[in-house]
Amino acid sequence: MFGVLVASRLRQKLGYRADVVSNGLEAINALARVPYDLILMDVEMPEMDGLTATRQIINERLETAPYIIALTAYATTEDRHKCLAAGMKDFLTKPIRAIELQQVLQQAALSTKSKLVPAVEESIS
Repeated sequence: MFGVLVASRLRQKLGYRADVVSNGLEAINALARVPYDLILMDVEMPEMDGLTATRQIINERLETAPYIIALTAYATTEDRHKCLAAGMKDFLTKPIRAIELQQVLQQAALSTKSKLVPAVEESIS
């Protein structure tokens, strides 16, 4: 959960709105209420892990699924393949660095051609 809070704070510092949930089931429920463009999904969560939640989101929202980025402490090639196979589009390893998060968010904006633009432009240090 600490990694998710750090990522959330970094996203806010970059000018993005960020909501935080505690597990995959809460992520699915939040997505039912708000049409998120992007989700930073922690792979290891209680109740429902990030891989299971991602699979369910992709299955339920095939055409409208948000861009999902894995957050994980595991950095092996096998872990990356599991995340991509579940439907995640990118992968960030904890500890998360601001510059890496910024790069992945920019890639997400390019890939989805959406308006994943910060509300306020601010340099991060």
